Amino acid sequence: MATTYEASEQKRISALIKKECCNYDNGKCMLLELMEKEPTPCVQEISTDLTCGWFQNSVLPNDPQLMARLTGDAEWKKCEICHRDFIPTGTNSKYCDRCRPDIRKQKKREYEQRRRLMKYATAIYAKADRG
Repeated sequence: MATTYEASEQKRISALIKKECCNYDNGKCMLLELMEKEPTPCVQEISTDLTCGWFQNSVLPNDPQLMARLTGDAEWKKCEICHRDFIPTGTNSKYCDRCRPDIRKQKKREYEQRRRLMKYATAIYAKADRG
């Protein structure tokens, strides 16, 4: 499977290779070096195609969003706040991973304010009924 990706994704792929690939050593692929008996540059790092089987099967699954983008396996949604593409975690997902915690805090804050207001109003009415 030779899937072509954009140059903008190259930086993310290079970082993933440097961090996760056990065959990567200072720009060289130790696996290719063993087969060809000479230092060989990492093909995946310099190519704009998904050519390395090791990268596809062992390294790419460490970044599910990048994998979904490159292989086209997942449906994407746009975040309602920042308008970035994200892979939804459920059928009703509206927000990306970056915005979701802030939205939850905001909604919890609003809920607590309404709850306190209702509690206060209930206490006022109860006091008025007694007196």
